Amino acid sequence: MKFIKVVLSAVRQKGFLIGRVAEFIIKWMFASHQPKPQRGEERADTVDYYKEIYGFLDGTKLNIPRERLDWRGYSEVLKLYERATIDERREITKAMARIISESTDWEVVADTIHLAYHLDVREEVKNAIERLDITKVDTEWQDIVKRQRKIYIEYITST
Repeated sequence: MKFIKVVLSAVRQKGFLIGRVAEFIIKWMFASHQPKPQRGEERADTVDYYKEIYGFLDGTKLNIPRERLDWRGYSEVLKLYERATIDERREITKAMARIISESTDWEVVADTIHLAYHLDVREEVKNAIERLDITKVDTEWQDIVKRQRKIYIEYITST
């Protein structure tokens, strides 16, 4: 690893662009040679996306009170999704479906449906949204959750 740092610092001195390209290539080489977990084998760095997404959307993961959260939690979930691999995205969509199915924090449920619409997530999320029992939603959030659900279902059926 020390050799890589020496090479990178030498290349960076020759030019910023060349240094960035070399850094990317070296990181890619090492990342592509990491051992992949075997089927049924857990990785040590497995992320609980349910907790991650829920924490971002309710503000606890960011240590921000919900009143001041605004769109920050939403944008953090988008960043998480953008950086994820295909397999990780599947896990994220499963976590989103689970939030929609199991959560009683209707603000988080509405935000999750809104995210699913914008990310064009269909898999498990569509089933969770269709099964969502609106009568269980607090009256304060019922219109918002209904609207988000309707927008999502209309979008999915139109495409």
